[in-house]
Amino acid sequence: MQKLDFVQHLKTVVDKLDSERITDHFDSGLNLRSTIKQEIVEYNFAKITPLLFSSKVNYENLLLQDNYASFLKEVGADKIYNEDNLARLARVLTTEQYYMAFKSPEILQLYQFHQGLIKMLEVAESLLLNELTDKDFLSSLESGVLLFQVVIDNDYISSEEYIRILDALQELVNVTGKILIDKEDNYQTDIILLDSGSDTNIGIQTFAEVAKSIFFLFKEIWDYITNHGIYQNEKKNKALLDSLAIRKEIQKNVKEGVLSEAEGKEYTHLVKTRVDKLIGMKVLPKQIVTGSYTQTQTNRNLLDELNIKGFLTSEQDKGEDME
Repeated sequence: MQKLDFVQHLKTVVDKLDSERITDHFDSGLNLRSTIKQEIVEYNFAKITPLLFSSKVNYENLLLQDNYASFLKEVGADKIYNEDNLARLARVLTTEQYYMAFKSPEILQLYQFHQGLIKMLEVAESLLLNELTDKDFLSSLESGVLLFQVVIDNDYISSEEYIRILDALQELVNVTGKILIDKEDNYQTDIILLDSGSDTNIGIQTFAEVAKSIFFLFKEIWDYITNHGIYQNEKKNKALLDSLAIRKEIQKNVKEGVLSEAEGKEYTHLVKTRVDKLIGMKVLPKQIVTGSYTQTQTNRNLLDELNIKGFLTSEQDKGEDME
């Protein structure tokens, strides 16, 4: 599993199992005792019980997903969430005296389990990610950060494939910048993440406007594919191309004299051939890959199964596209 995916999976586990609220209750009882020495202090540990059982429901849902199931097994979650242990926990959590609660090995195990998950997440975020990749999707886009996932059948991508992917991304960023911002500038792509594993994550940073446009370009195309299927039909695919927001922006710039007719054709060619190349190499924004095509079919599996090479390009385009 890639570093980025490991951290994101761990975040989901901590959130779904309600680790922070469960440990907060324990910490509240402990902190209360430390401030009032030599007194019998009461704390309503029964507040944890409903959290524990909602956590159990989410645990069972996570078990249905292979990636989470293997992780939960490794961290010993089954020892916490088996029926016998939960019944014992429910009984012990009725006490209101902190020292009675913590005399129970089941309570100590529960507290240490959830505290361990939280500490593991803190360490993983610190060691494995940087501030640019450790953000939610919308915050990342606002920072000009866009994460791509490469769906692969083996455990590696060759250096030649990396070069083709990175070149296509750089060319797509550059032409998008010329269309949206200023045709006189060159727009470089900063590679902020290369994260290999069963699939590969590639993180790039550019202008926020460019990152957003590229994401929605892929989303428009993928929505079309999942809603209408793939048609190797030049007339239908031209209709898709003409409907794309970036294509309309090119046409607007040509009409207003910002771009010449020749530049408009060149930029259209670059956009569609580079997008075709990337999708053909099974590269999509990670936010799209991790989504669902249907309730039973993930976008990742669909991308892996489909042959989408040459989806936007005509035979003439393919002949003109220099590798």
